[in-house]
Amino acid sequence: MRPVTINIMPLVHQATLGTNGLWGIWQIEEPLSVLAQNLVGAENILESNALEQKQRESLAARQLCRHLLQTQGVAYKGLYKDAFGKPFLNHSDWQISLSHCHQVAAAVIHQRQTVGIDIEQPRPQLRRVAPKFLSQQEIDFTQYDLNSLSLVWSAKEALYKLYGRKKLTFKKELSILPFERTGEQGCFEAILKPKNQAQQTFSVHYEAWQHYWLAIVGI
Repeated sequence: MRPVTINIMPLVHQATLGTNGLWGIWQIEEPLSVLAQNLVGAENILESNALEQKQRESLAARQLCRHLLQTQGVAYKGLYKDAFGKPFLNHSDWQISLSHCHQVAAAVIHQRQTVGIDIEQPRPQLRRVAPKFLSQQEIDFTQYDLNSLSLVWSAKEALYKLYGRKKLTFKKELSILPFERTGEQGCFEAILKPKNQAQQTFSVHYEAWQHYWLAIVGI
């Protein structure tokens, strides 16, 4: 895929998903000073105590969100986080979700539906912590394969972001139904069952991009 450079960052992937949904991935290459340009709320990130790399990732994710909204004719006027840390746009009903990992940022926007997105890179540590976030059924079908573990983790993170509340147990309240990963993109089902609440089933769209796995729910 040939990168397309728009304004600040190089857009490496952009796609529609479902109706009125749009998501993208950007390669993070710019310094903080460039990523903060023309971005409402950038000063809050730059004044935080986060490491410089985390600041760059956060700014890049917001710049990507800004770009996706602009393609739909929606002005980005910054975002705020509710009491649970879930991001919402200022002065807009569009729903958003952001993610970043190392040198990439991902974002999804939707005109009406609540969404969740996460991008992860397979790493050996996932095998060590897998029993903490996977059920026995999930361990059985992933077989500790790093790509499968990364994808399941990404799907649970995306579902967690869509739910937007704290204290969910990844192992018991977020479940991924068995699936066979046959290519670089596809769908599988996930179940959200918070304590004392009705069970909900979601379709998870996933894609591979370079050495990353991306999962989106809610569309």
